[in-house]
Amino acid sequence: MLSVAEDLRVALGSSQSGVTRGLVSYQGVSTALGLEQSGSVSVNGWAAVQAAGSVTVVGAGVESLVPSRLTDALAPFGQELTLWRELQFGREPDLYVQTVPLGVFRLTSASDSSQRFRGSSVVDWSVKVSFSDRLKMLVDDDFLVPEGPVSGASVWDEVRRLSP
Repeated sequence: MLSVAEDLRVALGSSQSGVTRGLVSYQGVSTALGLEQSGSVSVNGWAAVQAAGSVTVVGAGVESLVPSRLTDALAPFGQELTLWRELQFGREPDLYVQTVPLGVFRLTSASDSSQRFRGSSVVDWSVKVSFSDRLKMLVDDDFLVPEGPVSGASVWDEVRRLSP
């Protein structure tokens, strides 16, 4: 359960504005993302994979992040997305900003991508990415019961036995 300051709890019950921010990370390299403010994150505490959602990443005048290789920033092959929401309460000069973490997620798909070109340069681009919490890796792993290797088996026999 998140620990929430009392003033934030009271403010959440009132009118506020805010912006969702994101950062994608892969192999030690992190990239800040421009996000459309129309995505979603759903949380179900009873499910095996408790959080999932999607966001649309957009860019104009910057290098396109539309994935075309397995190692691209928004390709769903081990890349992780960190999301947070910056909420603003009150009015100037008493503006109060609170950052609320939404989580760290694994990218599961990249779809609905588009790129607009002027000559050979990308002018603007967008791609919708779907994500789920890190527990999806364990659910997908098929290692449901821990067990040791079979006595006398070779490495290749063990690989064959464990492979689906």
